[in-house]
Amino acid sequence: MFILKKIETKENLLQEVDFMAIDEDSANSFAIITIAGKKIGVSWYHQGIKPSIQVSNNSKLLLIGAGESVVFLSLETGMIKFSMGLHSPFSFFLTYKKDYIIIASETTITIVNQNNMTLNRFTGVPDIILDAEIKDGKIVVKGLDEEYIL
Repeated sequence: MFILKKIETKENLLQEVDFMAIDEDSANSFAIITIAGKKIGVSWYHQGIKPSIQVSNNSKLLLIGAGESVVFLSLETGMIKFSMGLHSPFSFFLTYKKDYIIIASETTITIVNQNNMTLNRFTGVPDIILDAEIKDGKIVVKGLDEEYIL
């Protein structure tokens, strides 16, 4: 599947990788993800938060969220299939129906079709997003002050 290795400095990271998937300007945390023989660099600004790394529900993608960026890597080839900068720090991934991946940041919900890598929906929420769940086929977003149904 994949191997994750923490690296101490950006210089060491850049010497070892084939390409960077997430490269944040003010990064102070670094890692290499190896997929299909490719060494892929990830850097993020660490505020006590580790990047989120999980396999998609169709087992074809590695989903990575770090800082204000997300990237989906092919588990077959190691190549980037989808990449996006966010408007606020990444929070979590959630699967919606069987073909969609929800990307939650502090203030936005983005829905991506994992089959063709197209944006299905982008919605700002006037609150800090704490959690989301699928209830009766709807996305229920829990904020600090109230819930929102998308």
